[in-house]
Amino acid sequence: MNSIEHHIIDPIDVSNFAPLQIEDEVYRDAMISTIELKLETKIRVLILQGQSGIGKTTILSQFTSKHRKNTIGVFLNNTNRFSYSLDSIASDMYVQFYFFLNGKMPEDVPNNSPLELNKLIQRTHYSLKKNNKKLYIIIDGLSDAPETELEEVKNVIDYMPFNFEHIMFIFSENCGEIRKYINGVRLSEIPVSPMSENEVSKILTTVNEQDIYKIIEIFKAIPELIASIKRLLERGATIDEILQTYSNEEHFGLLEAEWERSKPYVIKHKSIIAL
Repeated sequence: MNSIEHHIIDPIDVSNFAPLQIEDEVYRDAMISTIELKLETKIRVLILQGQSGIGKTTILSQFTSKHRKNTIGVFLNNTNRFSYSLDSIASDMYVQFYFFLNGKMPEDVPNNSPLELNKLIQRTHYSLKKNNKKLYIIIDGLSDAPETELEEVKNVIDYMPFNFEHIMFIFSENCGEIRKYINGVRLSEIPVSPMSENEVSKILTTVNEQDIYKIIEIFKAIPELIASIKRLLERGATIDEILQTYSNEEHFGLLEAEWERSKPYVIKHKSIIAL
């Protein structure tokens, strides 16, 4: 057994759409608890809603890590439009379901993945029902599909087996992109809240309490922006410079400033590679 196989212990480990690791990650305890409480009810589908950058993917990644043994995850990236196809997602889910049932990788993935996946899901549900267990299926990033792939998005959602009582689905969406395709299913929505003062403080460890309040007021505690502020501080910017230069309407300027301060590191990195 090679080293890669040795570290495959849960379904998400065999996915081609596993979530990326995030540096200096802050655990969103309150949001994870809210999701868990919702999943204890009779719902079949849970939708995590929030604007881009609010932390939906991070939260679902953390939920996956906490429930690795009984979670199948598909974390899509809008830089690859082919990832939104039903065949691509069904193939990935087939491998994860197979691993969940058998504890090993399948020897091959059938050409007709959607059909074969359906059979595998039925076998999985029988096992879950027999052992009174639940399985969570997380699909993140589907709402970020380009307009040219919206028909595929509908196909993916239409295909999902929402009728199995021991299998629960969690989707992320920005503003209604997923909800409009789901009908006749017990569904609940959770809006993703900005980070708390405590969560912001855990990221910006060098910033005093008074400035933390100002940052939250200006930047609305949006995780993407808080992470950008942290990187700016690490590259020599001062908190006064950030607070005085950028406002809530100038988020793009904040990201631009981060890029400008990153240029010397990029150039240095290129030089090292050239050597």
